[in-house]
Amino acid sequence: MALPTPITHIVLFKYRANITWTDFQTHFDTFRALQTRCIHPSTGKPYMLSMRMGQNSSWEPFNKGMTHGFVLEFASQEHLDYYLLQDSVHLEFSRNAGPLIEDSVVVDIKDGVLFGPKPRKPVGLGAIWKDAMPEKVIVRTLLLEGGNELQAGGEIFAEGALSWAQDLKSALTQSAPAKTVGKSDVVNGVNGA
Repeated sequence: MALPTPITHIVLFKYRANITWTDFQTHFDTFRALQTRCIHPSTGKPYMLSMRMGQNSSWEPFNKGMTHGFVLEFASQEHLDYYLLQDSVHLEFSRNAGPLIEDSVVVDIKDGVLFGPKPRKPVGLGAIWKDAMPEKVIVRTLLLEGGNELQAGGEIFAEGALSWAQDLKSALTQSAPAKTVGKSDVVNGVNGA
């Protein structure tokens, strides 16, 4: 029987500008403690293999506003799923972190795996984000360039499926009279119609 492939959970945060230093330091210390405080029920031991964290120190202008990164490694997808969905220590941390975080990006990778199926969505997935950041709706890259000439596209997480995205797509694909755009109708390179 093959051993499960370790999985790396990468989290990038942009913190709100109005948080206090004390709140930030407490949050950071609490996050660091997850490595030893998150205990797997079947072993009674910590199950996070490693954790690295720190402030963005890249000089490249591609951080998308993210200020800090956290890299967590788990022995398997099942351990990561437990951490995300069931571990009460992590769930409490997430609820408390919500008010401090303006935006986030999460990527999970398996070293060397470039292609293949995505993991199945575990039963019960979805509530964690609603509890941690109830005011957030998670939407990725809605593309509207070209107006009626191109279809609306985007990747919307299943837990944040929005009816307006389909409504927008329908509205853009309905037959509309073609409009000729002259230079005077363009503002900053964008069709003002």
